[in-house]
Amino acid sequence: MHFDNVVIVEDDYRNYYPISLSTPLSDVVIGGLRYYEHVVLWLMSLGIDATIYVVTREYLARYWSSITKSLLSELGFKYSVKYVHSVEELSGPSLIIHTSLVPRIDVLNRIVNANVGIEVRCEDKVLLNLVGDSTVNNIVYDCNMPILNGIWSVVKWNTDLLRENIKYLINLLGDKVLDSELSNGAIIDERAGAVVVVKSLIEPLAYIRGPVLLGPGSRVLP
Repeated sequence: MHFDNVVIVEDDYRNYYPISLSTPLSDVVIGGLRYYEHVVLWLMSLGIDATIYVVTREYLARYWSSITKSLLSELGFKYSVKYVHSVEELSGPSLIIHTSLVPRIDVLNRIVNANVGIEVRCEDKVLLNLVGDSTVNNIVYDCNMPILNGIWSVVKWNTDLLRENIKYLINLLGDKVLDSELSNGAIIDERAGAVVVVKSLIEPLAYIRGPVLLGPGSRVLP
């Protein structure tokens, strides 16, 4: 499967009110990262350099193009995210990921490793497809795919995605603690999941139970 672009398309944004009134679904935080950061992390894990486009409502496309900020950018990773309001603005083979699909890296790997041009649907809802490539010749109907259909499903998938993101972040970073102050007297409990600390301060006697991803500027008190 070859693609030059990865395109994230909003689905059913009204199911995410009120947060989606001011935030594209691509930028909703789930599992410690924005939705599009899951895609960035996936591409980095594969060594793929592709431009990411976000298709959202026109007023959000104009607004978010100048303010987008993320944990991965804070870590110094280089990637390109562009906000548009129509797929027609794009050219070249594009992998389209709809926000109804839970952005699990393991699921994306499984689809891409199938090594065929494919479109994945659940009933009449497209979850993922490839456009601009003549090799697309296979439509797969699979309602066992993990699906997001509203704000409560974000809550449902949060912990599972957090565990997965932490696993891939540790592989990329090579460490669990980066540019942080971690007191010797702090208690880090990783029995239920790893703890990753980025540009944060953890005070003496603080207790942290994984899985946890602490981003820049965080301070944990006892």
